[in-house]
Amino acid sequence: MGDTGSLFIGFFCAVILITFLNKNESLPLNEMYRISNSVSLAMVLFIYPIFDTSRIMFIRMSQRRSPFAPDKLHIHSLLLRLGLKHYQIAIFVNIFSIIAIFACLMLDRLILDCVSILIGLIFCLTISFFISKRVKKFKSTRKSIAIKKRKRK
Repeated sequence: MGDTGSLFIGFFCAVILITFLNKNESLPLNEMYRISNSVSLAMVLFIYPIFDTSRIMFIRMSQRRSPFAPDKLHIHSLLLRLGLKHYQIAIFVNIFSIIAIFACLMLDRLILDCVSILIGLIFCLTISFFISKRVKKFKSTRKSIAIKKRKRK
């Protein structure tokens, strides 16, 4: 896709979210389809990329590296190291997102935006912690494979 494609998709998603927030606020308070915690729903729709990007930037800056330096610490890469295939990771991310969206919609009228965002953050940190622990355990129990170099003739 490249830089231009990903920037365009990011810009398009931001415009759609801002449009959603504006349309939701213009609905009457008693409207059935009005979402009271629209900010949390907007964040939950993009919870995976928002959380993964902020997590990676925090890790890199805490290691005194550039937040834009490449590495293999994204959640997708960690799940690949556990032996999952790409389609399994896509299923995991989609199920995670659907659960988060469903929870946000169910708790819409019960809790405030800030509480909903805090619950989502705690949920993401917990899942990230368990994935990181599992990767460390997997790396320590995995046998190393010795690759013999072929001699050139």
